[in-house]
Amino acid sequence: MTNPENRAARWRGWWACSTVVALAGVYLALVPLGASLRRISYDLPFLTATPTRHTNVVLVYVDDTSLRDLGRRPDGGLDRHWYAELLRRLTADKARLVVFDVVFTHSDDSNAADRELASAIRANGRTVLASTYEAVLERDLVMRRVLPPAAQFATNAAGMGVAFLEPDSDRVVRALPTEINDADSLVWSAARLANAWPLNADRTRERERGLRHYAPPSQAMTAFEEISIRTAVATNGLPSGFFSGKMIFVGARRSVGPIGQERDRFATPLSAWVEGWPDSPGVALQATAFLNLERDDWIESAGVSGRIVFVLLAGLLVTLALFHLRPLAALVAAVGCAGALIASGIITQSRLGLSLPWVVPVAVQVPLALVWAWGRNWFKPGYPLAFISYRRKEGEGSGYALGLWHGLRAHGVDAHLDVEGLQPAGWKEQLARRIESVPNFILLITAHALDLERIAGPAGEKDTFRWEMETARTSGRNIIVVLIEPAKLPDQSTPLPASLRWLHDPDHQLQAWTYRHDDPGRLLGHVLGRLQRRPGLSSWLARRFRRPRREARQP
Repeated sequence: MTNPENRAARWRGWWACSTVVALAGVYLALVPLGASLRRISYDLPFLTATPTRHTNVVLVYVDDTSLRDLGRRPDGGLDRHWYAELLRRLTADKARLVVFDVVFTHSDDSNAADRELASAIRANGRTVLASTYEAVLERDLVMRRVLPPAAQFATNAAGMGVAFLEPDSDRVVRALPTEINDADSLVWSAARLANAWPLNADRTRERERGLRHYAPPSQAMTAFEEISIRTAVATNGLPSGFFSGKMIFVGARRSVGPIGQERDRFATPLSAWVEGWPDSPGVALQATAFLNLERDDWIESAGVSGRIVFVLLAGLLVTLALFHLRPLAALVAAVGCAGALIASGIITQSRLGLSLPWVVPVAVQVPLALVWAWGRNWFKPGYPLAFISYRRKEGEGSGYALGLWHGLRAHGVDAHLDVEGLQPAGWKEQLARRIESVPNFILLITAHALDLERIAGPAGEKDTFRWEMETARTSGRNIIVVLIEPAKLPDQSTPLPASLRWLHDPDHQLQAWTYRHDDPGRLLGHVLGRLQRRPGLSSWLARRFRRPRREARQP
């Protein structure tokens, strides 16, 4: 039975559900416990990215072959003569920018190779050198102290920046490097020199900016052109003008010597999620960060307030979509909501450059709202657990049914009161759904409710009271038979229709309970004691799909 009080209770339930779902999303969108979900929200859109190849950026690698063929310094690094030779080639080709992801913290003025490198840096005029940093303890706090390149090189460079990347606990680099202790990062300094981004117009480097990883054409390469330094400095290695107008990043490709420690290889969303995909060299990520600035296409974080607003709206909309639905419809709607959230999250990041924590509602809020919707239909008191059937044309039956309905509600058990509240159009189908949606069927039998002239013959074929009993029997409801004195069940000699002969069953004969007028309090107690809570979802699905077809009869 639908009334304003019942509707208000359901809306109160929706507000309770939406509040819990929304707060769960807010909690996971902010606290460290939900960090893994936020990282997944950032990672997965890159798996659908279109492969690209940026030919205006060239990675010059110091690899094992180059070290073996060109020679090492005593400290294990490449002989600096070859860096000077590379710079002379880049200067001759008029490269737009040269960025060294190689740290030159020590030099010797008496060393010919060091003097040669310093001279080549000065002659190029477009070289950015890498600083490094070390952890120091100051006043019981671990601080980072920047270590610039040796003065011999720094005074000749066009710019300097700290070469650092900050991976998360899973080794994936997601943040765009900006600064350490007010010192520009390597890519930030390079972008300033290349006029690749209006840095002076926006100095809010503390903002959360994510790195947009470019999908390479295959696992064997990055999204940029790649050559070894051995090939770059060879006399006949590359055609003249190869580096013209391009931005060059020099660094290590594998763990080779001091410039290729473990920190120089990092996980990316592709290597973290695609089996067999290799980690990325640090210099490739530096080039990626620079190109983010140059193309103005980094990933903007929604920030704390943005994440809160997003998960609050997601929680409210998801609960609004699922709360009032039946279990199977709620399941279908939940799948649709999850799909819409996934699509919107991927498109928002890929096309608009805005990262939202969309995995939080998909993995937590949608399932929570779905379970709540199922619980509302299957386990929660206060929503229909029973259908009360009675002979409406007998005044006494109506009074007992209404009194029982009020008594059940007072004990937190809602029930459908026969045809009350049904819409005229399709009322028979609505009535069938009511009976099949609850586990209990309370059958109130008054003195003449089972008279043969009502339930048998042509009149019985159209009798709604008989049809309700048949529907409850065929759909496997828990039938609670209450005989209103002096009513009795038909004996074995009564020629009942085949669909009602279960009333002759000794089990039903024994379980039928007679209500006596001198003991009104026992009716409610008996019904409450016989009620069954809702079965599990699997049982409901089994009954749902095994339900036999019935021809609708007119009342």
